[in-house]
Amino acid sequence: MRWSLTSHVGKHVLQLLSTVVLVMLLEPADFGLLSMAMVFVGLGGPLHALGTSAAVIQRRENTETLLSSIFWVNIAFGVIGAGLLIAVAPLIGLLYHESGVTLLVIALASTMVISAPGTVPGAILRRTFAFNLLARIELAATASGVVVGVVSALLGYGVWSLVFQVLTANAFTTLGLWAVCSWRPRLLFSWHELRGVAGYSLNLTGFSVLNYFIRRADYLLIGSVLGATQLGYYTLAYKFMLYPIQSISAVIGRVTFPAYAKIQDENARLARAFSKVAAAIATVTFPIMIGIMVTAELLVLVAFGETWKPVALLLVILAPVGLIQSVLTSVGGIYLAKGRTGLLLAWGVGSCVIVMAAFAIGVRYGIVGVAVAYAAATIALAWPSLAIPLRLIDLPVRRFLTPMRRPLICGICMGIVVALVRALLPDGLSPVSTLTVCVASGVLTYLAGSLVFNHQQTRELFQFAIARTS
Repeated sequence: MRWSLTSHVGKHVLQLLSTVVLVMLLEPADFGLLSMAMVFVGLGGPLHALGTSAAVIQRRENTETLLSSIFWVNIAFGVIGAGLLIAVAPLIGLLYHESGVTLLVIALASTMVISAPGTVPGAILRRTFAFNLLARIELAATASGVVVGVVSALLGYGVWSLVFQVLTANAFTTLGLWAVCSWRPRLLFSWHELRGVAGYSLNLTGFSVLNYFIRRADYLLIGSVLGATQLGYYTLAYKFMLYPIQSISAVIGRVTFPAYAKIQDENARLARAFSKVAAAIATVTFPIMIGIMVTAELLVLVAFGETWKPVALLLVILAPVGLIQSVLTSVGGIYLAKGRTGLLLAWGVGSCVIVMAAFAIGVRYGIVGVAVAYAAATIALAWPSLAIPLRLIDLPVRRFLTPMRRPLICGICMGIVVALVRALLPDGLSPVSTLTVCVASGVLTYLAGSLVFNHQQTRELFQFAIARTS
């Protein structure tokens, strides 16, 4: 868990720093153009993997024939997917009324071919808990992408510097996985072996595709209706606030899913483990979300400047989404460990309809309307999002939520203190100084409140943080 968190925190710090640099070198429309292309290119991940990575981890035993068969299927779908993207690239450009998007999609389609060979080696490393190796690969890949992206931007490549960053990180990741994983594919293929994981994998793929479109539907609507500049503002708000928080939960899920799979038949033990992990996530993410909400204007002004001022209101609106989803994201491990990907797919279909309807209404009122619609849909779906998977492990929702009250109360108190401190600071103080004082007061307030009202969880997290990583 520590290695995985180190990897993701390091990746997002690097990405955040690169974003801060790149927003000074590029235009908002450049980020919007990349987001338009990535709406479709990003679909390559779940399609070329076909849910097989999770199947490799969830199965108690994997034969050499099965692993090789999965590898060749991933390669085939990577090539087919890239070809399809290249074929429809002109249509994507027409959809957005941006001819530049066509060439971006064609270039980025190669990520499906580049990433496909790393699917099985990556799953094997996760299955064997080799997260120290995965962390090193991911950090090195992110760093290499950042360097290439920033240098390209300095050389005047514009939006293509963002494309080079993506391609470099993908290539480095695949090469790294092959370098550290001893497994190699053989010239073996069996439809019979594949049928054994087909139901699990295809249901998971269906959900992944639906979930992907839910998370990109706002990008698609904003890009096609409101244009690249508005999408650039929205993309930055989403990446700055929501994506890091979701990734904290997602990376923890990467580690806990293999562990849950090993105890998939022990509901009481699985419920205790899941509750403990979710409470730890809440202890970390709740104050971050509340802190972003009360300092949004200062954060945007200090990090990105006046040009990106519209992002501040979006951060305030999306903060509750980040808070809720930081916990909801972790429930996927239950479906996967219990082998209930069919139920996961059914839930995905229902939630997709609601979220898409909310976006369709919200886009009429601009990017603020989309953000409000996203927040409303997330709040409306929160209870059933928990109730359905928790029933699989005999864990009542109210009992699950009880440990999260303390970090929530401590976070709210922290937010009130920060708001008061900001109001009392002199008007002539610089934005950087004001933000520094607000952050310091927030951290101290939350730590003090946690030590008093959430002592056990805080102590366990502190011990976890200082323990030696081997």
